[in-house]
Amino acid sequence: MRSIFCLVFVVMFYIAGAAEAQVQLNQDGFLLVDGKPRLILGVYDLPKDRRSHEDELMQEVADNGFNLMRGAANKAALDRLHSHGLRGWIRLEGLDLPEGDAAARERLIRTVNEFKNHPGLLCWEGPDEALWRVYWAKAL
Repeated sequence: MRSIFCLVFVVMFYIAGAAEAQVQLNQDGFLLVDGKPRLILGVYDLPKDRRSHEDELMQEVADNGFNLMRGAANKAALDRLHSHGLRGWIRLEGLDLPEGDAAARERLIRTVNEFKNHPGLLCWEGPDEALWRVYWAKAL
């Protein structure tokens, strides 16, 4: 299970290579960001009880060696992460594209095109717990 988890993250980061940051794997399978080896250490969110100190906490996160944080799908959020030396990932909500759902497809394309070249973006997040989604789809 752990190897599947690692593979999913490597694929996510590799796909993000379309972004302004150049993300790729070297011959040993190690992640390179802008040509430099990177160990990605990320956090999902800042503590809810300290939202009023977001910039201070973002800087503390970066100062303690983290380099990735979930960001909102908006330019201001990615700009803030980037200003603290962090990169962000954006959840691609609504990634399920039922056949013939042109509106869902257009929303996904619009989101990707809007943020794909932002220097604060490192990767995209697809559906969470993908195997659970397959199970529940069959159970219904």
